[in-house]
Amino acid sequence: MRFPWVGFRRVVLTAILLEGVAFGWSLWQYGRAQAAYRALQQGTPEALDDVIARAPRYRAWAFLALGNRALWEAERRGDPALLQEALLYYRSALRVDPSLWPAKRNYEIVARRLRPPLRSRERGGPTLEFWRVLPSSRPLRPTDI
Repeated sequence: MRFPWVGFRRVVLTAILLEGVAFGWSLWQYGRAQAAYRALQQGTPEALDDVIARAPRYRAWAFLALGNRALWEAERRGDPALLQEALLYYRSALRVDPSLWPAKRNYEIVARRLRPPLRSRERGGPTLEFWRVLPSSRPLRPTDI
């Protein structure tokens, strides 16, 4: 003869076991996210390459951080080749996550800095430059990247 509480005990133990597995999974995911966050905060190229390889969720942010580093170095050194490198990193970040607003803004700023300056119609007139550039509010199209 089978008692009804035996089935109930199995159900409860199975539910507890499943909760323990779910909790362990979330702890493991939390540990991976913490490691990726620490690497993003560290900001070294090696750490960011590690984030790109191991944490696909944070890949766009790692490309953004690499682009910011290249942009900072380009401004410090005055090297247009580093601006090109920053543009490529921002483009990679936007290909991974097109909704990443900081990457879009920085991509547009760097792209405008790489354009030749506008000259006035008068010969020998002053050069017009954009000192403050605001990103457009329209969404990105695949042809923009």
